[in-house]
Amino acid sequence: MLPNRWAKRLKMQESAQRLLCRLCFLLFAIVPSLSILGVSTWSITPWAKYWSNRAWERRLSLNFGVDVQLESAVNFAPNSYRLLNVAVKHPETGESIAVIPTIEFQQREHFWHLQIQSPRIALETADYLAHVIHQRFLCQPNLAFPPTKCSISQLIFLNETSLMAPIHFKSVFHCKKDKSSLIANLWLQEQDDTHSARFEIERQHEAEIPTTQWLLQTGEIQIPSAILAAFQPSAAQLGPDATFQGTVGWTHNAVASQTEIRGLFKDVRWSSPNTNIAPPWISKSQVRVQYAQILNGRPLTTEGFVMADSGSNSTLSNWLAAVLSAPSSVQSAGHFDPRVQIRQASTGYKASGR
Repeated sequence: MLPNRWAKRLKMQESAQRLLCRLCFLLFAIVPSLSILGVSTWSITPWAKYWSNRAWERRLSLNFGVDVQLESAVNFAPNSYRLLNVAVKHPETGESIAVIPTIEFQQREHFWHLQIQSPRIALETADYLAHVIHQRFLCQPNLAFPPTKCSISQLIFLNETSLMAPIHFKSVFHCKKDKSSLIANLWLQEQDDTHSARFEIERQHEAEIPTTQWLLQTGEIQIPSAILAAFQPSAAQLGPDATFQGTVGWTHNAVASQTEIRGLFKDVRWSSPNTNIAPPWISKSQVRVQYAQILNGRPLTTEGFVMADSGSNSTLSNWLAAVLSAPSSVQSAGHFDPRVQIRQASTGYKASGR
């Protein structure tokens, strides 16, 4: 205990004690309560929501390299957010890429769980989306991003003439120092996930030349061939209704790009890259690719057959010979010298480049 003389010196008068208590009550009770009340009231005003939405848009646009606009962003639980009516556009042209009614993401244990409801994606932008995924996620070894599980329900691709059947999609993304990977399964709405296509992307960061490997195995699902334009641009020439069922592998780095294709294209309306070579093939046909290998945009070898309307074999053979034989029908035209063999009976084709 303090000596009596110190106790007398430190003893405050009653008025000073009341003043000190009031000051403490003001600083530690009223001011915090009023601050919380003020922040809570501000957070529900239209101005606060407006600036919060703009902040979300800026952050998403910078992170993903696209122009993002949204109606509202809600923090509905700890580490849980909901974005409503999200519109994704090309940052330069303003072209619509996707419209997404609802996005929810939450942190559970060591994973981020992302749920996307009923997105609609413009099919002609599939190659740009692949570029965004590759550059913004897979090519970032120092990305401070936890493993992410993504679930998409009723994904719809829009093309020029129709809507594709809704697709369900599940994926897992991992980012490590030596490699990044994305593994996804997708299936049609009327099927279950046991009949799913498989899509894998892996980026090797520590290779002598950093390399990305893409693998698509469609299984029983027919996907729009325009999606393959991300791997091989010439797939966009097969028409808006063309679909693909088979396997596509694509390996690329800063030096070379190689694509291998095996599968069946249906509902093909094959347009010639140059109408001086051959007129567009108007009637729908099927193209079976038994094996195709393409290096740096130039076919090394391709073999298969084309099935078209009855009685059109001769016309189709002449058209196919003209297209395959013309150097300008291939990217980097001056470096491809094909040898074409057409068997009119089966309308098959075989070409090899040197």
